[in-house]
Amino acid sequence: MFHLKQIYWHIFCILFLNLKNSMNTTRMKNLRRWIGLGAILLLSAGPAVAQVQFFHGTWDEALAKAKKENKPLLVDFWATWCGPCRLMNTSTFQDKQVGAFTSDHFIAYKVDVDQERALASKYNIQAMPTFVFIDAKGKELHRVMGYHKADKWLAALKNANATIGGSPQSNAGR
Repeated sequence: MFHLKQIYWHIFCILFLNLKNSMNTTRMKNLRRWIGLGAILLLSAGPAVAQVQFFHGTWDEALAKAKKENKPLLVDFWATWCGPCRLMNTSTFQDKQVGAFTSDHFIAYKVDVDQERALASKYNIQAMPTFVFIDAKGKELHRVMGYHKADKWLAALKNANATIGGSPQSNAGR
């Protein structure tokens, strides 16, 4: 799946490379104007990423980040073949309120159960998706299972945060 910036870049490359050698001077000047407009659109498109920002690094790096920021990990145990997992990625994790609350209170981290079998076994993952809230020492604090629409997931996040003794204050949902 292409992001908006990638699409703009591909269109620019195709236009520029196909038309560059066959243009006269006037058409080249017009192309430069279009390239300038395309660059403005490309830069104004903003980030084409999920609202929930998942940490990309090793397990040990995720634990260290959780310790440094004094936040629990929100670990999404998922699989590529899991339909509800993909649905969480394309719908629930795209929600701005979910993203804001998650970044305020947790370090989000994904674990592919097929790639990280030892970690999935350590936390006794039996079904996907399973979301495990873990402290910086690796201790499980709370667990939520299954697909949730954005509003229900936000409620589950708030419940988990309250259960594990997190801060009740957040800019999310205001």
